[in-house]
Amino acid sequence: TKGGKVDIVPLDIKGAAGSKAKEYFGPLFTAFPDLEIAIRKTVVAGDRALVDVVLTGPQKEPYLDIANRGGRSLESRQAWVVEATGNTVSALKVFFCTNELKWSLGANKTYEEAIAGARV
Repeated sequence: TKGGKVDIVPLDIKGAAGSKAKEYFGPLFTAFPDLEIAIRKTVVAGDRALVDVVLTGPQKEPYLDIANRGGRSLESRQAWVVEATGNTVSALKVFFCTNELKWSLGANKTYEEAIAGARV
């Protein structure tokens, strides 16, 4: 959290096959080799799509400086904005709540602390 508010992270990846995509997906798939990506809903408008996804899977390696705490399972709801040029993904923006991600992996000390921080 920043200043007691939930931190929503926009991750801007230009050129989905580029280095930014590898920076995001590489550590994600390393830390969660059994990762499942469930698509909840998709809204398409022209060359863009908004995809509501949920990532789940047991943690095998540290992720975003969060140590592996006995294989806790990730559950992260994310919004992906996908842009396409022809049949190629040209850009991807990923939005997720870091507080939710940390909570699912056990990085927050207690539920009470997490709630108190969100109310400030």
